[in-house]
Amino acid sequence: MADLVITKCGASTLMEILLLKKIPLINSYLWEQEKGNLDYVVKNKLGFYIKNSSLVAENISNLIADAKITLDLESNVISKGLRNGLEDVAAFIHQTSFCS
Repeated sequence: MADLVITKCGASTLMEILLLKKIPLINSYLWEQEKGNLDYVVKNKLGFYIKNSSLVAENISNLIADAKITLDLESNVISKGLRNGLEDVAAFIHQTSFCS
């Protein structure tokens, strides 16, 4: 139901957010372990990193006030073509000799 999600920068959480075509607003990450996730989101303009939690509300207000920012981010998310690979994995497993 949300248009954006305030989150930590875990890989699984980020992928769930992006697969739902939502905008991640990242407020923290674990150095080294999640830094690449943060860099991916910021570099590809898929969401925001706001280090100072006192600025989160202000940034959300800016998104609400300027629909173009939100539309641009959503367009960037869609352009990545991210998808859930469950069906492909299940088909592969089913086609192997282990299931025959």
